[in-house]
Amino acid sequence: MLKEQLKITALKFFTVPARYELCIDDFEGEKAMFMWKDINSDEDYYVELDKNGKLLYLSQPSITTNVRISVEEQLLIAEQFLTSQYAEALDYFTLSKVMENEDYTRFKFEQLVGGYPLATYYCFIEISHNGQVLNFNFRGYTKNLPSLPETLAPKESILAKLYEADWIASMSYLSSESYSVPASGLYVLYESPVVYSTFDAVIGTNSFEREQEDGDDMESEIFVPMPTVVPHIPEKTIEAIIGVTPISIGIPSEKCEFTTLINEQRMQDFIQDLSQYSFF
Repeated sequence: MLKEQLKITALKFFTVPARYELCIDDFEGEKAMFMWKDINSDEDYYVELDKNGKLLYLSQPSITTNVRISVEEQLLIAEQFLTSQYAEALDYFTLSKVMENEDYTRFKFEQLVGGYPLATYYCFIEISHNGQVLNFNFRGYTKNLPSLPETLAPKESILAKLYEADWIASMSYLSSESYSVPASGLYVLYESPVVYSTFDAVIGTNSFEREQEDGDDMESEIFVPMPTVVPHIPEKTIEAIIGVTPISIGIPSEKCEFTTLINEQRMQDFIQDLSQYSFF
């Protein structure tokens, strides 16, 4: 589908008030993204569609009413909305979590195999207490189900590796805003690489160890002293600070083949960029 057709499809999911402006109008690769935002608030309407117009993601502001429906009725709305987009979805998905919040209830549907969820296949749907679909996040399902191993490694053997692992005492600063500590400050901690490992549930080994990232091995790092820098005379204009000069950017013009002058009056000649990258 063309981008304009996809935009028409996106607008079928809600009515955008006139005060909202189109901020993202982007079609990249396999999906299209559209966002309408109220410039006077943080509220927005956002839709992602695949190239065929199938809904992948939706979010919209809540409409306040005095109506309040039950969780069972919210679930029915969520299931009806899901199957209106993907008719076979409930043949593959199972309701796995119901999370009630002050303003909405979130339902999580997962694809299970032998009682185990397939991590990359799921769907979140948030329904307001008055029955409005606030958020929809669809990550697909698969018809090619993986086979399960006949036996799994016992959990006891995995836990035993925690006792066998090397634990090193170190001192770290912990903030009371992020950690359950009585006050922010320095604390002595025991740390081990095994904490960051994922274990193979069949053979019980940590064969999926976390790859070392740059900066993990502080002892092997070589620190280079900062060079001596000659103080620079401060620039007085925004254009000079960011490096925009009268000859640094060329702007096409209808009156001449090419012009190199940039100023506030000519900014209107720029083509408005509504891609996701320009917005974020």
